[in-house]
Amino acid sequence: MPQETDAIPSDQVPPKEREDAGRGREQRSRLAYLALVAMLVPLVVSAIALAVDVGNRYVPTADFAYTELLTRDVGHHQVLVGLYSRGDWNHPGPALFYLLAVPYRLVGGASIGIDIGALLINGVAVVGMALIARRRGGNPLMLFTLLGIAVLGHALGADFMHNPWNPYITVLPFGLMVLLSWSMTCRDTWALPVGAGVATFLAQTHVGYVALAVPLLVWGAVWLVPLARRGSAQRREVLFASAIAVVVLAVMWFPPLLDQLLHSPGNLRNIAHYFLHPDEATHSLAQGYRVVTGELGLPPEWISGARKPFGFNGEHLFAHSAPPPVLLIPFALAAFVLWRKGGSDARRLIATLLVAMAVGVFAVMRTIGQLSAYRLRWTWMLATLAGVIVLWGAWTWLTTRSSARGARWLVVLAAVGVGVLATMSSVDAARVGVPQRHDTRVMAALIPPSANALPPGNGDVLVRYTSNETRYFAPGIVLGLERRGVAARVDPDPAQRYGAHRIHRGAPVRAVLTLVSGTDVLAQHPGQLVAFWGDRPRPALTRALEKLASLQADAAAGRITQKQLVAGLLKARADAVAMFMETS
Repeated sequence: MPQETDAIPSDQVPPKEREDAGRGREQRSRLAYLALVAMLVPLVVSAIALAVDVGNRYVPTADFAYTELLTRDVGHHQVLVGLYSRGDWNHPGPALFYLLAVPYRLVGGASIGIDIGALLINGVAVVGMALIARRRGGNPLMLFTLLGIAVLGHALGADFMHNPWNPYITVLPFGLMVLLSWSMTCRDTWALPVGAGVATFLAQTHVGYVALAVPLLVWGAVWLVPLARRGSAQRREVLFASAIAVVVLAVMWFPPLLDQLLHSPGNLRNIAHYFLHPDEATHSLAQGYRVVTGELGLPPEWISGARKPFGFNGEHLFAHSAPPPVLLIPFALAAFVLWRKGGSDARRLIATLLVAMAVGVFAVMRTIGQLSAYRLRWTWMLATLAGVIVLWGAWTWLTTRSSARGARWLVVLAAVGVGVLATMSSVDAARVGVPQRHDTRVMAALIPPSANALPPGNGDVLVRYTSNETRYFAPGIVLGLERRGVAARVDPDPAQRYGAHRIHRGAPVRAVLTLVSGTDVLAQHPGQLVAFWGDRPRPALTRALEKLASLQADAAAGRITQKQLVAGLLKARADAVAMFMETS
């Protein structure tokens, strides 16, 4: 393990100064581990808040409900692919569901289990990054890494760490993947099987990471090849690590490959077809460069928080314009110092981060369709690591100039910064409350009355929806009914949103529940109204919905302009969701 070095050879340092240097290293070690504990406190606070303040009140919807449904299936039904994504395909694999299944079972199958699982995954990523930083760069680098993660976590927001959504749960593990790749370049053979597991988790959880994590795994693994040509002990070490990596890959990729064998055409083939024959445009080198390096502009999003997206569709602003990456200047200066004074490990970290940035540019270029901001939070992780390198470069420059006091103060300030940010994040975590608060209220208004209204008997209860909005709520309804012992089923779908066993395949139907929303609740529907939720009292809501229907009719007839329609819709905006039931 690399050790922190003095500015001059130790055999030329007087005994008293060597003793002081030893005490300094011990103090930095204590500070580093205290900072690591501080970083984990907000995660513990968040878990306690979820268990005590939320409990069983939370009922997820949309992708969160799909995630829980498939996590719920682990150990009971086949779970071979990832979360639903586009058209007729899912993300490549189910690694996320298998990881979430353990905490989910431990809390008795409550919905907060998947959020607690997200906290565990992010906690492991934080600890992993901190320990790799200490192993390769000593206690100062560990502190600087923890400070970078603390700043990033504060910018991402209080509820990010417990968010199991696949574009978010992958951000911190991606940072771990970058550092694992660096560790491999430093000849750490143990990092190969660990990196294989982390890269697989990333690639299976969100397909966008195939172009990010796999090249980083290859980059790191290539550096281990020369070790296999050296002495027999090193050769055995590399071969042993390679064998474990092969086993990890075989085990983790078995479910997606089994899906490919059992189904035609299979999910992996559908993914390949989508990317080989895109139905929307990809992006330019300039756009890829702007998205990745724009996070080094002012103000940096990983410090100040997200900018407003471009327009109303959530597209990343940097797809069109980005601030100049002025923070590349201190990064370049720090890289210069570390390249000359930091040793081979520092040079390899810089090279690995540059490779990750280059791979990131390529990944953005290969993105099909809109560059949604929520899918690009991994760029914040790259910018955070660049900031860590700046701090490490500053510390190295101070130590090589025999400015021990300045170096000590930089380390102390980093530790204090971690403590302050961890305290702020802990307070925020305690105040977050129920996840998806609005959607949970809607589910509470719809699920119990719908379940109570079902006729006695057996058979499938078919859940249907009439719009994109009600499709958003449908998986929450299915989950809520299933918890009550109801055989909730859905119509066949090209992609595996709910799991194959929840598809209605001709079994007797006990009832059909149809979700409607917005102005559709005023229309005539077959069956009986059994549940209703609105954002205002029924009379006022009815008037607002009638106004919305009138505005839409006027726009369709050409009596008002699109601008007048939008203004009217915003003014008369009303939310309502209703459930109608049909029985045979």
